[in-house]
Amino acid sequence: MQDVKRLSPEKQELVNEIIKLMEKENLTLKKMWRNLSAPNNPITEKEYKGSNNIRLLLSSVKQGFEDPRWMTYTQAKQNKLQVKKGEKATSVYYYQLTDKKTGKNFNPETIKSMQEEEKNDYLKKNVYFLTKKYNVFNGEQIDGIEKYKKNTQIDLSKRNEILEKILNDSEAKIHYDQTDKAFYNLKKDEIQDRKSVV
Repeated sequence: MQDVKRLSPEKQELVNEIIKLMEKENLTLKKMWRNLSAPNNPITEKEYKGSNNIRLLLSSVKQGFEDPRWMTYTQAKQNKLQVKKGEKATSVYYYQLTDKKTGKNFNPETIKSMQEEEKNDYLKKNVYFLTKKYNVFNGEQIDGIEKYKKNTQIDLSKRNEILEKILNDSEAKIHYDQTDKAFYNLKKDEIQDRKSVV
């Protein structure tokens, strides 16, 4: 029997949440994301990428948020904004290759001049993934932030390309071949989604 590639606990939780929402709301992935803008941080002016993008889109769908802006409690406070009392954060994750010797981001230049065996030995002994968890709040959970103005001129073809890229870059295999329900096939490590109905 072929070994099934396992997802990290954070990514497995994300896949389970997507499937649960799809089944509960009778949604396809395309329907879930159709009216949402890319999640971003207005303080850093950067868009969230990879699984964090999907995680925040999912949270937006579940909580009915239309505002794509997300920030930490500290970022809100530093900008004289206040997270509303009782609001729950959504977790995002930052992954960084770290060098034990320097305690900083791993710099590939460190091993550039090494022989192959020496490189492998250095990587094995000194380089590791550092995972940091951050809790962020949506703009609709924050008092004092300027009301979000939805961009009415969305290029749907570009947004769909971006979403397809996110899905293709994720670890999930997705097949649109079901007629009645969406589910996760543990044995095959695949998401089975409903066929699109035009």
